[in-house]
Amino acid sequence: MSNKHKLFIACIIFGIILIWATEPQSKRKDKERFMAFDSAVMNAQVDSVRIAYRGAGLLLTDSRELFFIPYTDKILNNGNIFVYTAEKGDSIVKPAYGDTLYLKKTSGEVLKYTFMHF
Repeated sequence: MSNKHKLFIACIIFGIILIWATEPQSKRKDKERFMAFDSAVMNAQVDSVRIAYRGAGLLLTDSRELFFIPYTDKILNNGNIFVYTAEKGDSIVKPAYGDTLYLKKTSGEVLKYTFMHF
């Protein structure tokens, strides 16, 4: 076996070990982010929205930043992807531990988003 093949195999093994070692930490962080989002009472305006941590990062005008993974659904939100639909000035309403987040557009339209639980 040549040195190139040995190096390639070593890199593959190292990559697998690295992924295996960081997975529990990633799951723990996802759970922490979800718990902060889930327990939050929201009745505020959106300051900005971005793609973050496989989901949506939401900055509210009250300076809270929350992360969640919203589901896109034809019935609840007309198939509109949250991060491309929510805009500055829209309102967000969600009770603590509620299973639905309401996005109230400045146009008056109300979209409902459910989200991944951890």
